[in-house]
Amino acid sequence: MAKNYKKRIAVATLIGELTGSTLRVSTVRSAQAEALLPFSEAYYEAAKGAYTRILSLFPTKEGEKNDTALEFSVIFGCSRGLCGGLDAKIAVAAKDHILSNAGFAVFGERTAALLGVEPCGNDLPDYSSCEELARMVAAQIADGSVNTVRILRAEGEGVAEIFVFPAASNENLYLVTDLPREELMSDLLFRYLAASFFLEAVRGYAAQQKARLRSMDRATENAEKLKEELISADRRARQEQITCEIIDNQGNL
Repeated sequence: MAKNYKKRIAVATLIGELTGSTLRVSTVRSAQAEALLPFSEAYYEAAKGAYTRILSLFPTKEGEKNDTALEFSVIFGCSRGLCGGLDAKIAVAAKDHILSNAGFAVFGERTAALLGVEPCGNDLPDYSSCEELARMVAAQIADGSVNTVRILRAEGEGVAEIFVFPAASNENLYLVTDLPREELMSDLLFRYLAASFFLEAVRGYAAQQKARLRSMDRATENAEKLKEELISADRRARQEQITCEIIDNQGNL
């Protein structure tokens, strides 16, 4: 019995060490994501401001609602687990949409595996990947094969859904430029989409790490609690064994 308790105590100790290690890694990654947010938000606001001004100056079909949904979905999921089931929640939210969409892109190997598709990349926010995707989506918008762009990402312990295209024009602002209309629309749409993708990638990644922090914090506490319970049970078992030995020795006298 004593040996059995010692093995279980060793397992509980190992679990506590593993969850504690994951907790420390998630703390660092969460801080890194939070540090990226001010930059990504500022760039997004600048890109969106410029693009929506162009829409007010040159109203086109890009700024109008289309009754036929040709949607492109971007899913920023998880590359690993231990996040309180957040990867599964994102996959469930995305599953009903990606098959009927004009196109989709999934970031995060674990979420992509749950959806049965190939990932476009991992869950680390990467601006070059966002630029590459934005260039492709902007081209599809230009040729009319896409008229709606939606993003799914982690938010708290759930999933957020953000529509980034079409964007509403901002008629209260102005933009002075000598560039041709077509060049402006193409370049600013691409930059706006890239900024949107990167911002939501950062926000989703930050939410993932916070969820993982909460999950690992609970797991570490549970492991410590289990370890203390097993130690107490081991002590009681040893005391009972000693008591029985004393009684047996007294009976042999």
